[in-house]
Amino acid sequence: MKNKLQPTLIIAGVIIIIAFFGYMYTVQSTPAEEKVEVIAEETKESAETSESVDEEDEQAAPITKDDIEDAEKVFPFDMSESAVQDAIHKMSHQKVKADKKWGALQITPARIDRLIEVIQANDYKHESTYLHILNNWKDGDFSRAHHDHNSIWELQGGTVGKATGVLSAEEEARYVQRNFE
Repeated sequence: MKNKLQPTLIIAGVIIIIAFFGYMYTVQSTPAEEKVEVIAEETKESAETSESVDEEDEQAAPITKDDIEDAEKVFPFDMSESAVQDAIHKMSHQKVKADKKWGALQITPARIDRLIEVIQANDYKHESTYLHILNNWKDGDFSRAHHDHNSIWELQGGTVGKATGVLSAEEEARYVQRNFE
């Protein structure tokens, strides 16, 4: 009796483990892909109506009502701490070199401002880290973006895709074109 029960339990255990990892993969990947598609579509539409600007001009450009509405939609005040980490992590991909990058959110002044508001309105365990990163970005300082990425990546338990440096302006332009235009 015991010998007949063991293979059944092993098979059931393997099925449960496979189902768990399948579920986790679906939960982790699907929302990110949907957000990237929506954001990429919105960014493409706005790019069609405006001229190309370089990075410095983009940071100095006035924030429009549409930018604010987009940021409020993407970053609601009731964001969980893991959602804040995910947003900063995906935004950092625009600026960093890494072997693997999962997910992309375009960095805009309105999104940076909105994330700062969300963080200040909540009580997150690592809020000082998030505010330090975002305030540097708000000031146009992305020189430590790879360290910013890795700080968030480590909080998320990252094992693959550690940032190794900051993209050049040309590399970033290609990344933006590939992901948001």
